Amino acid sequence: MDCENWVQHIRQEIEKSRNVRLWQDSIHMLNTVSESIFSRSAHFILELLQNAEDARSNSGSGEIEFSISPARIKVTHNGVPFTDTNVDAICGVRSNKKPEQGTLGYLGIGFKSVFKISDCPQIHSSGFHFKFDKNACNNPSNEPWQIMPMWIANVPEPLDPALTTFILPFRNFEAYNQTLQELKKLDVHIFLFLKWLRKLRIVDEVSGERVLIENLGENNRVASLKKEDRKGSKTHRFVIFRRVSQVPPEVAKDNSLEFYKRQAVKEREVVLAFGVDDADNLQPIEDASALGSVSSFLPLVEERTGAKFLIQSDFLVQPGREAIQYELSWNHWLIGEATERAKEAIEEFKKHPKWKG
Repeated sequence: MDCENWVQHIRQEIEKSRNVRLWQDSIHMLNTVSESIFSRSAHFILELLQNAEDARSNSGSGEIEFSISPARIKVTHNGVPFTDTNVDAICGVRSNKKPEQGTLGYLGIGFKSVFKISDCPQIHSSGFHFKFDKNACNNPSNEPWQIMPMWIANVPEPLDPALTTFILPFRNFEAYNQTLQELKKLDVHIFLFLKWLRKLRIVDEVSGERVLIENLGENNRVASLKKEDRKGSKTHRFVIFRRVSQVPPEVAKDNSLEFYKRQAVKEREVVLAFGVDDADNLQPIEDASALGSVSSFLPLVEERTGAKFLIQSDFLVQPGREAIQYELSWNHWLIGEATERAKEAIEEFKKHPKWKG
């Protein structure tokens, strides 16, 4: 089945449920997910970063670009393009991702965050050109329009066919302004704990300002990330402490891991990152709270430890990806591992000729 027919097939399958009781329940669920789960309008930025990371290819490194104007934001990345399965998943509330194999997403609701700022998001990838359009419905309140794909016959602007592109027309000027301000907050921390994405470009089409954030890699436990903007170029450096631990038997037995798709995971890594200057002197990360000092691969914006260093692990998070689910034994275990690794790091600092002071 070709791309257009597959999109039409999915829409027809959804239409068949119109007279089923769950039709109205689905509408209510989708409105709740789209408008209430994600508390911040610009949360979709982190979700699309996560999606790009999960779309990693086996060759080269990942790049993503956010290009913004008052009319829309265009997001492109060079990950593996959409397949029939991906289209099917995004036209519903499901996920085909596998955290035990390193993917970040698993709930299948992340893309729905775009509906906080757009009533007509478009997806263009590998021959697929489709959208979800609230304004195309006679009665949007009685349609699950957020999962009903519509084929786009005429692509609205030039696209690179080798890339996956999301075009999100803004619902109003406030959505544009909030998104622009959120993009300005993105700093090198955003890439510190990702495995595949290495370059992030931000293009302000009004001012002409361009920002490049690049992960230069890790050497002798020091990770270097560069940021270029109108102020110039600056490289930020972090000394990295890692700890890989086996999942304890009592944690592995927790039935909640099945929901989070972690039941097959055998081990997880905890990472601590401390800032260092160009002379390798330790320096506090004063702006660690800008996007959250705790990460589950990407920053958790509501997590504030008060520490002047960064903490990363596969923490299980709330659906909006803003905070940790603290009641879960999995997270208790990882927090304990992070605490032990911090103690070990302090002991290493005490023995280091430069850091012991």
